[in-house]
Amino acid sequence: MSSCPWSRRRARGPRRARGAQRSTRPAGATAGDRSEDRGRLFRVMNASAPDEARADPATRPRLRGRLHQIAFWASLCGLALLVHVARSPEALIAAWVYGGATVALYLVSFSYHVVARGPRARRLMQRADHSMIFVLIACSFTPVVLLALHGPWRWGLLATVWVIALAGILLKVCALERFPRLGGGLYIALGWAGLLAAPAFLRQPVLGGLFLAGGVLYTVGAALFAAGRPRLSPRWFGYHEAWHAFVVAAGSLMFAGNFLLVRGA
Repeated sequence: MSSCPWSRRRARGPRRARGAQRSTRPAGATAGDRSEDRGRLFRVMNASAPDEARADPATRPRLRGRLHQIAFWASLCGLALLVHVARSPEALIAAWVYGGATVALYLVSFSYHVVARGPRARRLMQRADHSMIFVLIACSFTPVVLLALHGPWRWGLLATVWVIALAGILLKVCALERFPRLGGGLYIALGWAGLLAAPAFLRQPVLGGLFLAGGVLYTVGAALFAAGRPRLSPRWFGYHEAWHAFVVAAGSLMFAGNFLLVRGA
């Protein structure tokens, strides 16, 4: 019957669908992108937007993921260098933990953005890609705790960082699209928790400066990514590729700092 609530809901359905189609039709590429990027500050540092896993790779910039492909091979050399200069058991552990995480991050990112094909494979790789950011943050803390900090409190700090990182990984694996603000906030908060170790670098300004500069580059790149800037060449090198460039630059500074830590231990 037409007076039935269920019937009324069904009658309204097509109108909502047509409205949804009108609301998602961009007025222009630039205006549409601006509205989509608005309010995404706490989704920063994600490797991609959730819908990208369903996107056709042929429609993305041709250099998508290529910087991280190069960084993967460079990180393999970096891992070998860290292991080579390690002179103590603690330094060797730090070298493998941090260097291995760097290799894994770039490998997963390259595999997701370049290699993965099909919606199912891309969805799985997207979860791994997002999760690897938490892994790298926690593994970046490990050399600092092992080689620069002293006292029993450092183990509590390291355990806290790893617990939060594992919680973030579970969030990305089980609820990637449900809590984007929470995931982005955890990235930023966990990354800047490194300020708790700042007193250890007061006598090592070069080392502390490298870590600080790396953190600033990560944050600036993440903010630009959230804003969808800069818009360079949609066909070749877009704002997502610019974000990857910031990741590589910041990661290079972080590697330099960890190299000094491992070599001096």
